[in-house]
Amino acid sequence: MHLYHYARRLELLYETPEEIAVETTSPYKSVVDKILDDAVKEKRDILTENESKAFLELYGIKTTTPFAAKSEDKAVELAGKIGYPVVMKIHSPEITHKSDVGGVALDLQCEDEVRKTFKEMTQTAKEKVPEATILGNLRTKRCQAPLPSLFSNLGLTPHRGTSSWYIL
Repeated sequence: MHLYHYARRLELLYETPEEIAVETTSPYKSVVDKILDDAVKEKRDILTENESKAFLELYGIKTTTPFAAKSEDKAVELAGKIGYPVVMKIHSPEITHKSDVGGVALDLQCEDEVRKTFKEMTQTAKEKVPEATILGNLRTKRCQAPLPSLFSNLGLTPHRGTSSWYIL
């Protein structure tokens, strides 16, 4: 009996899955093209966080909604509207790996933490990447449920090809 099960499982391993028709066009093609064309015009290889999230949302992948703040007061105002706790991230086209420059802060609980973090994060980013244009900081509501995170690096090639996905 064991040999039978072994042979059957081996047979299933080599089985070719049924082909499924995949739609190659998207109802959002013009929006996606605009996002990618804008990045190409600006000679960027990587999409910004806002562009990446817009891209994912178009295809039904839920993301957090980032809100940009160019000043400390605006950051506090947005955090109050979003509701605490919040997440703060540095916002700069030249900084793609935010955590490498101290550009991510989690679970900010109050106005004082938002103000202090805004100042420190902006200063640290300027020190570590002096050529970066700091557009402010992005704010999102901290997810409370233990959900899986999707980390993506959506990059552009001359043929609009490469994207890397990591699900944790």
